Amino acid sequence: MKSQIALAVVLGCAAAVIYAQSPSSSFPRGSSMQSWQNPGLKNVLAKCKNPPQPFSIAGAGQSADANAAPPDPVLPATAGKAVRGATVTAVPVIS
Repeated sequence: MKSQIALAVVLGCAAAVIYAQSPSSSFPRGSSMQSWQNPGLKNVLAKCKNPPQPFSIAGAGQSADANAAPPDPVLPATAGKAVRGATVTAVPVIS
């Protein structure tokens, strides 16, 4: 009985995996227009008492130095950071 249930579960999962394998072109894409692409959007928004705020990503470009160059990267210090007492006598060649 348990083996029949396990077999049914495995076959059900396999059927779900096989059913999910379809080409992406089978889904309708690009057939609808987004609101910002609609040429009549400005006319409709002009009639609104409270027009919506323009789209913006929160926090992007709102600081005073948004157009400033990024800071120089901080490089790790190399002087005096060697392992104490370790010396390199030869570099192994791997071929």
